[in-house]
Amino acid sequence: MTDPPVTSTELLRPWLARQYAELTGALLRLEEPEQVHRARVRARRIRSVLAAYADVVPAEARRLRPRLRRLARALSDLRDVDVLTELLVGDSEPHGAAHAWAEALHQQRTDLLAPAQREAGRKRTRRLLRHLHRLCAPEAWQHLPTTPAIAVAERVPRDQLDRVRSREESGTRHDVRKAAKQLRYAAELAATVHPPAAETAEVAQRIQDDLGADLDELMAAAWLDDFAARTANPQLADASRAEAARRRRPAAPHGG
Repeated sequence: MTDPPVTSTELLRPWLARQYAELTGALLRLEEPEQVHRARVRARRIRSVLAAYADVVPAEARRLRPRLRRLARALSDLRDVDVLTELLVGDSEPHGAAHAWAEALHQQRTDLLAPAQREAGRKRTRRLLRHLHRLCAPEAWQHLPTTPAIAVAERVPRDQLDRVRSREESGTRHDVRKAAKQLRYAAELAATVHPPAAETAEVAQRIQDDLGADLDELMAAAWLDDFAARTANPQLADASRAEAARRRRPAAPHGG
């Protein structure tokens, strides 16, 4: 006798429990740049999957999605500073203008860390985490109809890909990137029971990475322009403006 097919609940609930555990752990360690990134990604990933799979998750999940968006946004400025540090300073010992940029970014991160930590410890965040924890319990899913996971895994990435194409026709690059992220998260989960979805996840990852790299360069250029306007050192201002202009130049096309 063959085993019964995996249900959508058996696909989604354990996944949600893992994401919840990683989110709560990361929120306790926001002094580490990697944990800021992890917390934001987990919050976005949970929200995206709850939206993409909305018809097979408990109804109360809908109320959590705006709260997850708010939490991710509360960490955005801190994450942006970490990305800017990676772009403008890197891992090596900074010299010249990069040394001044590193000092400014370090101070900026110090100023932003305390508000982010306060948000992580606020009553509304603790309430969100309690609700997420309850959503991970079997009791929250027991009233749902039994739906084969494979049927959902085939349909949801297809629907999300249509959503990305719609954004490409009528949305901004930021809109397209957000839709691509949701497609990627939905397809990565679907691929655990429907391997062809992995290819869709890879397509979404490429869209996300390409647009993200462009947007990060524009963010770096804007930060450098602001730094140049604030510094009293003319040579440092010139170097910052030159670097901003370089980062605004479109990248050369790939290939011949």
